[in-house]
Amino acid sequence: MRKRRDWIAVALVAALLVAAVVLAASAAPGAAGKTLGKAAAKAAAGDTPSSWPSPAAGVVLQVGQNGTFVKSYTLADLQALAKFPGYAGFKNDANNVTGPEAVTGVKITDIVQDELGTAMTADQAVDVIGGDGYSQKFLYSQIVSLTGLSMWDATSKQAVAVSSLTGPLATALVYTAPNPPGDLLAEGPLRFMVVDATSENAVMTGSDSPYNVVKLDVVPTVKDFSLKLTGLKIKGKRQTKTIKRTDFQSCVNCHGASYKVSGVTWSGTPLYYLIGEVDGGATMSYNAALAKKGYRIELISTTGLKRIVSSRTIIHKRAIVLAWQRNSAVLGTSLFPLRLIGPKLKASQELGRIKSIVLLPKLKK
Repeated sequence: MRKRRDWIAVALVAALLVAAVVLAASAAPGAAGKTLGKAAAKAAAGDTPSSWPSPAAGVVLQVGQNGTFVKSYTLADLQALAKFPGYAGFKNDANNVTGPEAVTGVKITDIVQDELGTAMTADQAVDVIGGDGYSQKFLYSQIVSLTGLSMWDATSKQAVAVSSLTGPLATALVYTAPNPPGDLLAEGPLRFMVVDATSENAVMTGSDSPYNVVKLDVVPTVKDFSLKLTGLKIKGKRQTKTIKRTDFQSCVNCHGASYKVSGVTWSGTPLYYLIGEVDGGATMSYNAALAKKGYRIELISTTGLKRIVSSRTIIHKRAIVLAWQRNSAVLGTSLFPLRLIGPKLKASQELGRIKSIVLLPKLKK
């Protein structure tokens, strides 16, 4: 998905839209449900610990478990743990590469071990949280064996299999990096990165590298998932995009929305944001003009069920949400991984277990 800095302008506009939607919803009598603003959506999603103490002077990292604060670290505290030196960098969504550069950090597993007094287990995950509240969840398999984390050759920009790298490699909070040249630590003293102990000209995916990290929260694991998006056929070709769970969560953090109905809060991201990935518009832009002309959006579940929603129904509608959480908990088996919900949808259109979305031309009369 898109990086936060690529979406800053969009986020500012979205914030104004959210305010308008919330005011309209609160004024509308008899409304069946309401859309929550971004801050409320993030709180409802339970993405960031809300009751942790304010960090004392010199503290650069707070660590907890299941939303409960456990321990603080100064930079000196982190440097006192086992150091993991190596090389790190990233490739962003625009295919630009930073690094690899010589860095030093501390393994995520070593921080968890120091915090809890026991090693991280396979049924745990870690929420990596930035100073702006941005949160990204990394599973045990991603942290320990890098499963699902992509690596790239910094020169050719082609994918490199993790298994082909000599390493050893580790996920770490980097606290020392060259200044500037790539300025890996420009936004804060800590950055989550894949560090390669051997210089192999390999870099990670930028969207998997949260910066200005201020909190780690060890939480129960969640199942991984992906969402496949397929656009309309244009000049014989269809635009496609596969959204990983980490990408989806990144989208939620930048453009989160929630819809509350019958006392239940459904949290995720507006459907139209995701459609913008494959609707043929300008890069990183939702093609509202095409949506107004009309096409069909086909949602497909893991059980093979299919439902159709008109493109005109969702135009800039933040209340029509592709949700991954119900009342702050990841969706249960009957709906996992994603459910479509929102106003102006028929009950039959509120499909769960969504695994793919396909854009289809409107039917000829």
